Amino acid sequence: MEGGRNPQLMTSPNSILIRRVLCSSSAEESLPALTSSQKIDHELYVLISLILRDFVKKWYNEITHDDAIIGEIVSILAHVMRGLEERIRKVDLEAILLDDIPRILNTHILDYRTAASRFQYHNLTLEEYFHHLQPHVALESTESDLLYRTALSEGFLALLLPCEDFRSDCERLILREILGNIILGDALEKLAEPWMIWEIITKAIKAIQSEKPKISGNWVLRYHHLIPSISMVLSTVRNAALIVYSLVAPLNKPPTIPFSKTHLTTLIRTLFNLEEAESWILSQFRLAGSLFMASWMGHMVDNATSRLLRQCVFREGMVLVILEEARDALFPNNVLSPPRERPSQIEQIALRKEATETILSALPRKLLGQVDAFPHFLELIRQQLLGETLTMQRKTIEELLDCFSNKKINKYLAYALLDELLGKLVPEFLVDTIEDIVQVRLG
Repeated sequence: MEGGRNPQLMTSPNSILIRRVLCSSSAEESLPALTSSQKIDHELYVLISLILRDFVKKWYNEITHDDAIIGEIVSILAHVMRGLEERIRKVDLEAILLDDIPRILNTHILDYRTAASRFQYHNLTLEEYFHHLQPHVALESTESDLLYRTALSEGFLALLLPCEDFRSDCERLILREILGNIILGDALEKLAEPWMIWEIITKAIKAIQSEKPKISGNWVLRYHHLIPSISMVLSTVRNAALIVYSLVAPLNKPPTIPFSKTHLTTLIRTLFNLEEAESWILSQFRLAGSLFMASWMGHMVDNATSRLLRQCVFREGMVLVILEEARDALFPNNVLSPPRERPSQIEQIALRKEATETILSALPRKLLGQVDAFPHFLELIRQQLLGETLTMQRKTIEELLDCFSNKKINKYLAYALLDELLGKLVPEFLVDTIEDIVQVRLG
């Protein structure tokens, strides 16, 4: 956070919190930059201040009032965060979002459906049969789960911590415990909860819907009155030209995988059982794919998808929203919140029902507000994918959510996503064993 900081940030209550927890009592020290973004640094330091205030300073101040350890922790975190940001910049985030994650989800759904239809014929439980399809060393037992997270954490710290800090047994063990047990362990447990997944789906869809522009049903009438305006016509032509150029113009960093070849298209077919249904949508889907792969239309789709991701997902604002949501969830009004109680069975059923209705509401019936250039077209697609009646459509969505209704099986999905992400961020894990990496850093 060195250099030209925003005056509004410096005088905000959160900045006062940062100075009180992280800086010297005599003067505000210049905190090291955590990332290349000043706003992201500010949010990270607010979160770090709250964590240190409630989990470190409370017991540390009973031993001594020397705040030197706070400065050491901040220096270590700055080193780790800068190293992590450098690694993230080297990762193809578009490929992860459009290809890697859909591939893992596709495998999970297929294996769940296979296990659910066959486990009773093999004298096994659903979880045992799924483990046979997707064996994972971390899920052999509770002990193996802890050992796996501990090993991942130690290997991760070995590559990101400064050598002198990693060689300190006390420092290494404390950080390993925090990362492996408190952060990874708690996150994996919560994300594997079916009700948590349904709640995330609901919140994500509602957040996207809230950002959609409102289009009134009489927009055509208003546009008709504006047609005589020459300036409006010129503006429309100019905007249309810019849109077309943005679709066909080469990107600074073109997508590494064409959209038609990503696993996202495979996931769509799996979600709605298009291979088994043999509906006309599947034939049209395949025809469109072949056209996109061999024509300029594929280039347009690739460019449009890439630009949309960069403008809506891979941006500073999205990171700030995630950090603010995390802080508000953990520290509402900057006060540590009590652990959330597990929803009752009735509440979990309500969360699942809300997720079902939210997904249904997100599937469009018309193209633009009350005006539909292709009457019944979207409704026809909706019926082909989900069913002819609203009851059948609701049942189809519930069957999709069934694939995430078992916590033990969801942990296989969580670990698959974790392994994939770490493999991208820490490619050294794919070359050397964690034990070898640790031994090299220990010298």
